Amino acid sequence: MSVEVSEEVRGMIMQFQAYQQQSQMITGQKDATKAQIIEIDRTLEELEKAGDREIYKSVGPILIKTTGEEMKKELSEKKEMLGLRLKTMDSEDKKTREKIKDLQEKIQGSLSKKQA
Repeated sequence: MSVEVSEEVRGMIMQFQAYQQQSQMITGQKDATKAQIIEIDRTLEELEKAGDREIYKSVGPILIKTTGEEMKKELSEKKEMLGLRLKTMDSEDKKTREKIKDLQEKIQGSLSKKQA
């Protein structure tokens, strides 16, 4: 007792799968961004402990002398940028999940009509 699936439903299923993959990719990017933010927070904590001493930062294969204040400013700006990126990804993920839900309902509706 198999149900013949129309081209329209096949197209919706392919779209559904594409959105699922997109959602998984966004989730991976969000996780990586969150990890970067956590790493920045830990680095800022260590900079607070170090006080106002000179420090070295890695730029490619070399180390450059900088101050703790300059490094804090740079890391804070990077954290802010990552936070904005995370908000954008959250919004994109929400839209993608809504599209997945909508397509799932359409596919289920089409398939139940075929079975009836």
